[in-house]
Amino acid sequence: TVEEMIKTIHYNIEYYNEKKQNISLARNMVLDNAKLDLLAFIDDDEIPVDNWLLLCLKNLEKYDCDGILGPVKPSYITTPPKWIIKSKIFERPEHPTGHKLDADQTRTGNVLNEGKIFIDKDNRFDPKFGKTGGEDKELFRKLINKGFNFFWCNEAVAYEKIPSERFKRSYFLRFALRSGSTTLLDENFNKKSIFRSIIAFLGYSFILPFLFIFKHHLFMKYLIKDVNHIGKLLAVCGFVLVDKRDEF
Repeated sequence: TVEEMIKTIHYNIEYYNEKKQNISLARNMVLDNAKLDLLAFIDDDEIPVDNWLLLCLKNLEKYDCDGILGPVKPSYITTPPKWIIKSKIFERPEHPTGHKLDADQTRTGNVLNEGKIFIDKDNRFDPKFGKTGGEDKELFRKLINKGFNFFWCNEAVAYEKIPSERFKRSYFLRFALRSGSTTLLDENFNKKSIFRSIIAFLGYSFILPFLFIFKHHLFMKYLIKDVNHIGKLLAVCGFVLVDKRDEF
């Protein structure tokens, strides 16, 4: 596929193959081989606006920072159920352009970084997150702790294609459980975090029966949050989940 593409476009393309199924190792192979001034990341199911890179570049220069992130908005291939629309479950937080980001507001789905960040071989994705997820946020946390700065451009939008398979309730619950179970890998997860998860689990579990009767979209929204905290508590008990269907 890549060889055929090279024949038809005018861009320089290099293709590498990471043999191990581990998204951190695959991304690290990119960082080890891309000796560039700028490095952009975007997911393979996303389509950016036409001037995406230009917007990122202008804001990178304007704020004199190390990276610019933009919003990822849903693009439904088919009409989703009403509860998904009402719960806004696919809608991610946005920020004003120029907002300085903390680690919890970062990801690799839509970002333009200064290449110099990755000259240091220590600035790499951690392989222990390679089959569970969370490797991108963990890297940004490390970079921010080292003094790197990342800002937001709300106009640099990427649209994520949402297939109908993701409309299933089991998809959200499975993802929430897996995501929660990886929290123990986070160095900032402590006794206070465990206590908060216990309180959240008890609170959500109490209100869920009432929401089930009266507000189904809120029931699903908070059930997903509840399952996420259950995943965190399971991790404390020694269970870290890997979903084979979503490995890579």
